Amino acid sequence: MPPRRVAWISHVRGYTMEQWVSFDPYQGGGARVLTWIEMTGSDLLVEDGKDIKVVKSFVASWFDNFVAECDRVRGSNDLRKGNSPSSD
Repeated sequence: MPPRRVAWISHVRGYTMEQWVSFDPYQGGGARVLTWIEMTGSDLLVEDGKDIKVVKSFVASWFDNFVAECDRVRGSNDLRKGNSPSSD
């Protein structure tokens, strides 16, 4: 059985982010995925907001890639079960 929760620590521009992903069984099949991030570090509004823009971009990129990978895995699993890929 795969782990129910996965966590790791990232360091970006002097900030530390602890990221968590939790997988819970979903009633209709598959999994309900929850994510959260905790950050520590200096004030994020330093230098005209440059740091917060970099951190927001990093987090947005990570979530975009995570969603794409979840969709890819779901599509692979659908094909293994003999179902056609979903378009939703």
